[in-house]
Amino acid sequence: MRLFTLALLALMGCKDGGIFNNDGDDTGPGTGTDDTGSTGPACLGDGFESSAQSWTLPSGAASWDDWMDATAESNSSDCTRSSFSATTFDLTGDGKLDLVVTDQCDLVGVGTDNWLVYENTGSRFAENATTWSLPSGVAGWDDWMDATAEANSNDCTRSSFTAATFDLTGDGKPDLVVTDNCDLVGVGTDNWLVYENTGSGFANSATTWALPSGVADWDDWMDATYEANSNDCTRSSFTATLLDLTGDRKPDLVVTDQCDLVGVGTDHWLVYENTGSGFASGANQWALPQGVASWDDWMDATAEANSNDCTRSSFTAVTMDLTGDRKPDLVVTDNCDLVGVGTDNWLVYENTGSGFASNATSWALPSGVADWDDWMDATYEANSTDCVRSSFTATTADLTGDGKPDLVVTDNCDLVGVGTDEWLVYENTGSGFSGSPLSWPLPQGVADWEDWLDSMAEANSSDCTRSSFTAVTMDLTGDGVVDLVVTDQCDLVGVGTDDWRVWPGTCSVR
Repeated sequence: MRLFTLALLALMGCKDGGIFNNDGDDTGPGTGTDDTGSTGPACLGDGFESSAQSWTLPSGAASWDDWMDATAESNSSDCTRSSFSATTFDLTGDGKLDLVVTDQCDLVGVGTDNWLVYENTGSRFAENATTWSLPSGVAGWDDWMDATAEANSNDCTRSSFTAATFDLTGDGKPDLVVTDNCDLVGVGTDNWLVYENTGSGFANSATTWALPSGVADWDDWMDATYEANSNDCTRSSFTATLLDLTGDRKPDLVVTDQCDLVGVGTDHWLVYENTGSGFASGANQWALPQGVASWDDWMDATAEANSNDCTRSSFTAVTMDLTGDRKPDLVVTDNCDLVGVGTDNWLVYENTGSGFASNATSWALPSGVADWDDWMDATYEANSTDCVRSSFTATTADLTGDGKPDLVVTDNCDLVGVGTDEWLVYENTGSGFSGSPLSWPLPQGVADWEDWLDSMAEANSSDCTRSSFTAVTMDLTGDGVVDLVVTDQCDLVGVGTDDWRVWPGTCSVR
């Protein structure tokens, strides 16, 4: 379920703590326009401020950074990480990330009756928390939301009770959604339970969210614990996910592979549209481009090889809104059969609103790097004798805030200063990435920002390890421009306990 939730957050715009958080209208920073984005952004992000702001944290917890850090085990003799959970996401729906405590061992009722929400004021988190009501009838909501939970009772295990927060209704506020409940007949097979976000809590009574008929257990297909639902269909040959494929800001239920139906996963996908109160009972056929035997294999983590010639590592396809029209496109970042794909260009099959275009647009990549696809591919180890993956890091992120993901190099071993003094940003032009990068200045005083942002980093010096220095990119100030946020720094007293350090994103008219 964790993978499903993370994927959903990314596809919904990462408003819950990710890098693509805009000002609520997806038109870029500071526009104030409607959802059409016709006037364009007032300015575009171009770097981080050289001086940090102190972002005050609420008092009462010794080390907020520990609760936010995957390396934390226990902050005191009384409270372990598993019984104190805090995260940042926009629970109130105002476009600014809040600090949300979903479980606290010291306070009765937190995690069972309510959550604590420290609202984002634009310059800090509120000192006092708002009590966010949880529906009654379940002993510990925090357990169902917590990766450490195994079983909440003798009757129900975590694998048979699954709850997550995401905006299913499409109103900009994440709801509490139960996709499986072992105690209630039909939940996970015929329907989900949706506790709508009221703006100050979750509704006490659930709305029944209809699921399409014809599949025994939708919850199994969505659940990471699933192996096989029948003798005929395994999980690897039936794949369903939530994705706003139609671009109306409401996630649809999309079947990218079904072993029982000829053509599903090779010629088309099945899209059960989100009606606002359930998923449509009948599916629309979503056309896939021709010429590849099984698109579902390339999208499926279980795929190894689709043919004798092409392995998964040399054919990579993903869905992302590369063109910036809020509809995810089908993007091939590597194709072993076609010269130049993954080195000179990507292939973009644009989302037409009812399928993917049958013909691809060639999406230009900057020259000077042999294989961009390798840098973006988890299977990559080393591209040359000089540069290993850990010293060349590229990703796609909308750093400029115009609604289109850019190609961002956060570390390049061949170029002095890249990853220490600056990043390189190849802007998305709408039909490719620019040939020349923007220099994205980094604040001074830290030797290697890229190490702190890189999952391979262990220690940057003899004094500071990665676990005691944590930096992330997110729009904490809520202005539509990405900020650089340090939530823990071993060298500075108070950082991670009393405050965070925020280098706000800068913006200029270009």
